[in-house]
Amino acid sequence: MKVILLSGAPNSGKTTTLNKVYDELIGLGAVPLRPKKQLGGNPNDFECVLTYMAKQIAIFTMGDFSIEVIHAMSFYEGMGCDVLIVANSDKAMPIKRLSRYPSNVHIWKTMPLNDKSNESDKNLIISHI
Repeated sequence: MKVILLSGAPNSGKTTTLNKVYDELIGLGAVPLRPKKQLGGNPNDFECVLTYMAKQIAIFTMGDFSIEVIHAMSFYEGMGCDVLIVANSDKAMPIKRLSRYPSNVHIWKTMPLNDKSNESDKNLIISHI
């Protein structure tokens, strides 16, 4: 499984970016296999599994809790997903966990929350699918 990890400070726009990734994939014809479902206490956090370009793509945004990210990696790998796109607080999870996934992509979200940086990050993530 390929893991695309979007890391950044809290409130830097990681979840907003991944909502944009979801919307873009749906607009490009992705089909939900596991419908978008809200997670935890943040109404913007979600998880889903889509089929896009003959790949199963999971998106998981509850990345402020490292144990949840680690569980998500195992869960979606067990489901047979080809790609996991996950938000991760830069304070939450040790990056060394990614070494288990040799084709991982790690993107640092260094820009503050704004629409231009979210669009740029969205396009970068989609290019790595």
